[in-house]
Amino acid sequence: MTYIEAVRHFRDKEKYDYSCSETMVAAADKAFELNLPPQVIRAMAPFGGGLQTEDVCGILTGGLAVIGMLYTKSVAHDSAQMTEVTRAFISAFKEKFATSQCVDLKAAYRNEETGCTDFIIRGAEVLAAVIEANPRA
Repeated sequence: MTYIEAVRHFRDKEKYDYSCSETMVAAADKAFELNLPPQVIRAMAPFGGGLQTEDVCGILTGGLAVIGMLYTKSVAHDSAQMTEVTRAFISAFKEKFATSQCVDLKAAYRNEETGCTDFIIRGAEVLAAVIEANPRA
């Protein structure tokens, strides 16, 4: 299953009720076979809804957690590639969507019927492209 397929899978509201940040990480767990314990998904809960305050988008923070899991060797200071990929994702996200602020992104992309699902998929596509362009060293 690709990352985008996994994102679509976890946006099935009849089976899951994950936030944006939880979806990004749960999809990575499935697509990249990370075998994460359930506590990792729970740890992402406060990041949804723009840090629960409509601040920094949960798609972005969830994506950064994915990058951390895929590219961090042991700690941040020992992971130059993680830093490069982090910067690339933030830059690509802001270039595509013009902001990282949840409140503005919700106004532009959220709809009553599907919530942020379509936007989460679009954000995940940005992350997937960055990951594809940066094979793990």
